[in-house]
Amino acid sequence: MNLAKAAFLCMWSILPGCVVLASPLSTTADPYEAGVRYYNARNYKAAAHMFETAMRLNPAHSSALYYDALCYQHLGETEHARALHHHVVNIFPTSPAAALAQQALSKMGAVVAASATKPGAGAPAAAPGTPPEIVAIDAELAVAAREASSNHGELAERAFMDAERKAERLGRVSPKLAQVLGAMGDYFVARGEPDKACKAFKKELQVKERLLDRNSMELADCMSRHATAFLNDGQADEAERLLTRSVEAYQRAYESNERNRKNTKVEKDKWAGSLAQLANCYRKMGKFSEAKQLDAQVYNLNNAPQN
Repeated sequence: MNLAKAAFLCMWSILPGCVVLASPLSTTADPYEAGVRYYNARNYKAAAHMFETAMRLNPAHSSALYYDALCYQHLGETEHARALHHHVVNIFPTSPAAALAQQALSKMGAVVAASATKPGAGAPAAAPGTPPEIVAIDAELAVAAREASSNHGELAERAFMDAERKAERLGRVSPKLAQVLGAMGDYFVARGEPDKACKAFKKELQVKERLLDRNSMELADCMSRHATAFLNDGQADEAERLLTRSVEAYQRAYESNERNRKNTKVEKDKWAGSLAQLANCYRKMGKFSEAKQLDAQVYNLNNAPQN
């Protein structure tokens, strides 16, 4: 498939309804082309399976990784999709797929913030009994999403700051505060302001480290996702620390599932993705021999038999 054509079709259509055009080769046994056919038919589970098969056959297939992320987005597995998009950006930073993945991440951040509003209205959609403090925070996030989509950067940033102040009143271990800080960080990443993104992400990690077990997959996802911003801000040591912790958490989860004869696919993909991120981090730090060792480990993981 011509990825430039896919970019034209999907750059602003990351939400359900996005269709990729099948290549004339889609009648072949190529798993990537089969994935495209399933994607067009909106059979996202089958499409994801085929894209992942394509990646096992060719670990450098950046387009397959990007569309695999889109499949999980459509399936509602937002955190997994977000992690895969970040892997595209980190593993294949100069590829056309990386630009599309960054667009997807930006769109996802806006969608998360906008989800607090009713379609076609500016008021927050609150379930009966929702505390007024939460309603007020969601309203600020909705304002931030609206201003961000209109390219009103100062107004969007002000709304995020107001949402943060309101969320802080809920306490230092509030999941709502973590949500606000994560959305704010994603917004600054999309704006190309890694210094501001890192400040927000550091606060989010502090909240989540109080909320979650240090070995939890959710915390590992958060660290893996944020490492890119720290690396882009020149904080390679911090990125290395976060990625080392996420690699260890994913490896433990994978080995635990393997011992208990459970499906290990998600954990293996996350483990391999974080290893690839860490290898990229080492290259930027000039640790080329360490990066080469991790590249070999990623290759072996991606080509290992699936449970």
